[in-house]
Amino acid sequence: MEGKLARVELRIGEFGKTSRTIVPVEDAEFEFDEEHDSFEKIYSLAEAKVSLALNSYSTKTTRADMKLYMKPSQHAQQAQLVAVTAETWHDVLGQAKRNYKKQKTFDGPFIMYLLMYGAKEVRQGIRRATLARISESAEAIDSYVVECQIYR
Repeated sequence: MEGKLARVELRIGEFGKTSRTIVPVEDAEFEFDEEHDSFEKIYSLAEAKVSLALNSYSTKTTRADMKLYMKPSQHAQQAQLVAVTAETWHDVLGQAKRNYKKQKTFDGPFIMYLLMYGAKEVRQGIRRATLARISESAEAIDSYVVECQIYR
């Protein structure tokens, strides 16, 4: 049996948010054999490609969400993406193939679209000097001076 194609995409932003950046992944497509390749092998191939893309991406990012998501159909919206696990792997793949066979507008080869998400590193912002913070700091300094008895 011929191998199926899978394409990995990396998006920067949270899964539930609508505004995300798509990071280019080199050699995003790879072949797999659905009968012989396990979910762990597919996940490790996708993770390796995503890690290389994140290393070459200019913005510092983190990967809090390590899940692998799959589009069940060619034009699936974000709300329809399915988190793939080792237990659901064959069911989700079967659903995607059934949806592919129903298509009438696209006659190309079956491609399994896999998505992974990353997030920008949160930088510590500058704390502005507000009246409340200044008075809180002044009280802390005064109590320290009283405790140490530096000034008499």
